[in-house]
Amino acid sequence: MNSLIRQTVTCPAFAAAVLTALALAGCGGSAVSDALKQLSSKYTVGGSVSGLSGSGLVLEDNGGDDLPIGANGAFTFATALAVGAAYSVTVKTQPGAPAQTCSLTGASGAVGAANVTSVAVSCATNTYTIGGSVSGLIGSGLALADNGGDALAVSADGSFTFATPVASGAAYAVTVTAQPGNPSQTCTVANGSGMVGAANVANVAVACATTGAAVIVTPALDTAHAVTVVIPAASGGSITATGADGSVFTLSVPAKALLSDESITLTPLTGLGGLPISGGLLAGVDLGPAGLELQQAATLTIAPATTVPANQQVGFGYHAVAGQQEFHFHALALTSAISLAVTHFSGAGVGQGSPGNGGTPSSPADLLEAQIAQLINQERGCQLTGSGCDPNYQSELAQLFQDFYTQVVSPLVQQALTDDSVAQSAIEALTSWGQVVTLLVGSKPPFDTELQQIPSQIVAILTNAYGKAYGRCLNDSSQAQRTIEGNKMIEDQHNLVLLGAGSANFNTEIAACLTGPLTLDIDSQTTLIVGATTATFEQDHDSHVSAQKIQLTFDPARLAYTGSAPLTYVSYTFATVWPAPATDCSSGTGHDGTVTVVGEFDLNVPVLAGASPRVHLTLEPTVTETDVACIVVPNSPPASDPPIQDQAYVAALGYAHVPETPPGSTAEASPYYVTVNTAGAFNFADVVTPGAGATVTASESTTLTLVQSN
Repeated sequence: MNSLIRQTVTCPAFAAAVLTALALAGCGGSAVSDALKQLSSKYTVGGSVSGLSGSGLVLEDNGGDDLPIGANGAFTFATALAVGAAYSVTVKTQPGAPAQTCSLTGASGAVGAANVTSVAVSCATNTYTIGGSVSGLIGSGLALADNGGDALAVSADGSFTFATPVASGAAYAVTVTAQPGNPSQTCTVANGSGMVGAANVANVAVACATTGAAVIVTPALDTAHAVTVVIPAASGGSITATGADGSVFTLSVPAKALLSDESITLTPLTGLGGLPISGGLLAGVDLGPAGLELQQAATLTIAPATTVPANQQVGFGYHAVAGQQEFHFHALALTSAISLAVTHFSGAGVGQGSPGNGGTPSSPADLLEAQIAQLINQERGCQLTGSGCDPNYQSELAQLFQDFYTQVVSPLVQQALTDDSVAQSAIEALTSWGQVVTLLVGSKPPFDTELQQIPSQIVAILTNAYGKAYGRCLNDSSQAQRTIEGNKMIEDQHNLVLLGAGSANFNTEIAACLTGPLTLDIDSQTTLIVGATTATFEQDHDSHVSAQKIQLTFDPARLAYTGSAPLTYVSYTFATVWPAPATDCSSGTGHDGTVTVVGEFDLNVPVLAGASPRVHLTLEPTVTETDVACIVVPNSPPASDPPIQDQAYVAALGYAHVPETPPGSTAEASPYYVTVNTAGAFNFADVVTPGAGATVTASESTTLTLVQSN
């Protein structure tokens, strides 16, 4: 055997033959045979990938054997290695769209007697900063936001960068949340929105221009005389409120001026602090909800309690801007009645005396209204008094319109064709200009070309805004932000359809966007008192019901959130007031039921930067009650009627909502308009005389909390 070993060492060819023969013969036993087989085998190198969401990842082993990776999971290189051979796995190409960085553990070593499966590739999406530059800033107080948050105060010209990086592939949207003051300036954003790529965003441009300071007024509301009515979008309607001094306000909303049914509130004013009119307030009214925009102008007619000459009547309006009410002069119609055309809510009215310094409103639409108000009000005064009319009135008005279009409207429209952060301002300026020109000049030269272009310009602006909102929605991990973008998509699509355009894939796109549910909590208490007008008798029903965590999911076919859940009775009492000297022994039991909920976005109030959508909720409860009327007459045992099934809670809601229902409508209006992530408190009451000597008094106190989690 020793001579055989010597030959094996000195003669490789002989050694191979002998070793093979020994293995085949079983020399050394089965363990040796197995070991020899392992030495001659080859094994693969691989592992697993996690966290991959981008594309283009390529791995390599020992500087070659490239392996493209398209998804999370296991991977194996094509080239197997012999036992004892070294392996070294590296990332040749990092993934993009979104840009990611992939790191490895267990990436190198020597191949043993088995396949290598322990290489771990972990990928994480890169984040990049959002920033740009500010120019023209001389005021103080400028505040910017990205995606409605990450507030950034800017105090001087130069570069800026938001503190919170944004993931590659996610959306960014830079907006101005507070305009600078001292002096007052208006700052606009260019290149303000888009998708983060594979580098820091540094091309957002904020340009500031000095304006005259806006006049801020402080309305004092006469809430005791407020009136709320739900106005149908299809037919329109009117609402009238009378102030404590007897002034009467009537708002007439034309058909199709609203995009959806809306609960509108008129609240008379008892005063208006800071009003720049010499004789002060004659009559004014606050219009809600603030921010509502009409597709056609409504007419507000005012009959003040005190009469003043026409040349002493000065129209005005105010709008909420950054938490304050900005004043602007507003033209009165060329009629003896005091009326104003209203397209945008906050407040309006008429003062008496001479106009003072009205400042410079930040809204382009308000600025236009303020500029034409002086000319029109002078013309109105001279027409109604028959003296002092300006022979150049029409030409001066036309020149004002031309200058405003060239200097304000046209540049804003051009910016909005690519920058959706100014889409709302551009459309408001464009439509306001068109409405006023059509009313005062008509669709004829010199503005016929500009008027004809307005619909196509709005379509282009809305198409860009819709596409930007859809893109942000798909790439945003925040369900709350997706809800905001979905609201914008529905509003833009609705307006596009009205103009004969719109996305052909809208239902599919909105379903892909609004994937997260809303959650609704209900806590509701009602009182229903049914009495006789000719006798001392009444029946009182007091209900308290609640429902928690109702899941509302988006239905793209209905463009609404829907859901249902148990509606539980917290407490219920039934009592009867009998003629004296009888006493009451009545009792009642509330029975749990269900509530079906439908929630639709309020398309009449655009979602401003940093705000949440407003949702119109319709509730259909099915709870019932069992009432037992019982009377105790002195010196007699209690006497009870058989139990009766009742719907006191449902009936109380119907009667309490009567004041909110448009006159002549047979359908009960739903007055619940709730802002997402904000509790809404609703209190309604009414007294109704349905006939047969009966009087019904109903009241409701309901809290609705609609939540969208991140």
